[in-house]
Amino acid sequence: MDKKPSKMKNRFAKWTKFHITTSIAIAFFCSTAASSPISTQVEKYGILSDGTEVYQYSLKNGQIGLKAINYGGIITEISVPDRDGKLSNVVLGYDDLRSYETKNRFFGAIVGRYANRIRNGRALIDGKQVPLSKNKGIHQIHGGAKGFDKVFWQGKTESGKDFSRLVLSYKSVAGEEGFPGNLDVTVTYTLLTDNTLKVDYLATTDAPTVVNLTQHSYFNLRPETQQDVLSHQLKTYSSKFFPIDKEGFPVKPAKLVAGTPFDFSRFKTIGSALNEHDEQLEFAKGIDHYFLRPPPSNFPEMAEMAVLKDDVSGRQLSVSSTARGMQIYSANYLNESVVGRSGQKYKIHQGICLETGEYPNAPAEPSFPSTEITPDRPFQSSTVFRFSVAN
Repeated sequence: MDKKPSKMKNRFAKWTKFHITTSIAIAFFCSTAASSPISTQVEKYGILSDGTEVYQYSLKNGQIGLKAINYGGIITEISVPDRDGKLSNVVLGYDDLRSYETKNRFFGAIVGRYANRIRNGRALIDGKQVPLSKNKGIHQIHGGAKGFDKVFWQGKTESGKDFSRLVLSYKSVAGEEGFPGNLDVTVTYTLLTDNTLKVDYLATTDAPTVVNLTQHSYFNLRPETQQDVLSHQLKTYSSKFFPIDKEGFPVKPAKLVAGTPFDFSRFKTIGSALNEHDEQLEFAKGIDHYFLRPPPSNFPEMAEMAVLKDDVSGRQLSVSSTARGMQIYSANYLNESVVGRSGQKYKIHQGICLETGEYPNAPAEPSFPSTEITPDRPFQSSTVFRFSVAN
């Protein structure tokens, strides 16, 4: 005669089933973590025309990988997965050092001393008009003829339980591109376990000067198809932007984005904005405008700036920063004469730059927030690029 199982046996069966299931889950988690270790690597990348040897630094943390070189602090690769787990490099660039040295498009570079434009190449510093180098007609753009994108940086890697990091440092001597004061600059790229790249900027000086640093990567979240980003969707948290004149300088006052092609308060494709008829788009041949930090300002705390997503790959990029705003540039001057990675001929709007930073032309416009630093008041800023898969 069969006996019914006892309550004790039932409890043991449930206990066994629970612990087997839990063990499988733990094993799967450990296996996934083991296949995506935190790591750093350094290798020779190439030699500059002056004989300087340049190195490439590789960081890995979970599913995200980054490669950067110590010429210009250039990010040559950010690899992130799509919704199927396929890794791709989502930044534009070249295959070799010589192209980065001779075919400048600021691909992936650190830009300084002053990112963006300064009218007439003159800056008001410590109450005096200071002449700067001019590399855009009578104006200066992105730090001058030899800005931080074209200099050799010292690099070192670090890693810990939940991060991998590249620390880049450069000493800009007084008078470089006309800027006063010796400037010690540190830019840190940190990969965190949540598929986040954090960029920290620090600059100290021995005399009053002006500083505005940014990262100039061109993002394309669907690089496999070698297409432009017009179908990418963009959302910004800014309610105001600066119109520009024909030379690309901001025109006061800042204007509400509502009712303009620059209203990305809800997700819309970049292409739909560029298809609108607007004088501002004609001036820039697309978007090349500064979007103000979203209210409430609570400067300099971290604030959400923008979200970029691609529905086909599922990749999504969220940008937050302590900066006062962000220059959005839709790669309006790329064309097929620019031969990028793997021999690909880049086309107009092949990428989009999300350049967090201070106001354009602030050193020449006294009514804008000051970007002057002193020995007692350094420059500090942080920007977070968080990659994910959209629902």
